[in-house]
Amino acid sequence: MSRGNQITRQWRLLRLIEGRKQGLRATELHEQLDCQVSERTIFRDLQHLQDAGFPLYEEGGRWRALAADEGGYAVPVHSSELLALLLSEELLAPMRSTEVVGALAALREKVAAMLHPAGRSYAEELKNHLIATLLGPGDYGESDAVRVVEEAIHQQHRVHVSYWTPDGSTTERDVDPYMLWYADGRLYLVGWCHLRGGVRTFLIDRLRRVEILDIPFDADPGFDPHAFTGSGLGAWTGERTRVELELSPLVAHLASERRFHPSQQVTTHDNGSAILTMYIAGLPHVAAWVASFGGRIIVRSPPRLIEMVRDLHRAGLAAHGDAPEQ
Repeated sequence: MSRGNQITRQWRLLRLIEGRKQGLRATELHEQLDCQVSERTIFRDLQHLQDAGFPLYEEGGRWRALAADEGGYAVPVHSSELLALLLSEELLAPMRSTEVVGALAALREKVAAMLHPAGRSYAEELKNHLIATLLGPGDYGESDAVRVVEEAIHQQHRVHVSYWTPDGSTTERDVDPYMLWYADGRLYLVGWCHLRGGVRTFLIDRLRRVEILDIPFDADPGFDPHAFTGSGLGAWTGERTRVELELSPLVAHLASERRFHPSQQVTTHDNGSAILTMYIAGLPHVAAWVASFGGRIIVRSPPRLIEMVRDLHRAGLAAHGDAPEQ
């Protein structure tokens, strides 16, 4: 039995015991785990967790987690909750320069101090068995722009930014900063752009200069951050369009396994295909996503999205030349 399987099993044991105030016997734990190990192995796991400093207690053959007044943690949290907080560091690492993540880091240090040294070693080992990855995450650990933007948001003061775009140009803009938005592994400033006369999204990586102005502002009371950030795929925003896609049997399972958009609705067919319907912004992004499946997803509507996908396929064929003869 690998150490990885043992760590995962012990985590599940903690969760089971925490859910039963009266405790559970090793036999009951063995039945609920439904794993290919003996009850003796379960008993050794429980002793290992106890030796690691977790407040587990065995009495009359029943194992339970101790409450604060019985010698457990001084705050009303479970061992698995403490471990989960320690494990959150990897997910939030790209945003470590932000105030919220900094506060969470301080909280994790306090949590670690609550654990027995062996318990902290156990948490470090657990990190190797619960890995989180982000696609192309940005690293904002040393970003001065993030700190300046956060301060402006808290003060509700306008900022002046020099914003670079991929075409090589840089524009000077005054922006009322509403919020920071972490999407698709990147951090964005969302705010009212006085140059464009509307709410815009600015990639933090492209801010060449940020200066807080001595100009207070009031955010638009009609601005809904959840509606704004939930309109498109990833960081795309704007007007929503009804999109209907047909997923072939080879990829139809994705529609039920993943939540691509909050508005999505899925209809499955007897032949194994599925229809995915969404009200979504950012049709260029949707077109690129559809095209990446090489014809296994077909656009049924709207017509302009169909043409976008066709243009992408034509451009790809032109760039790669004719396919070689078989």
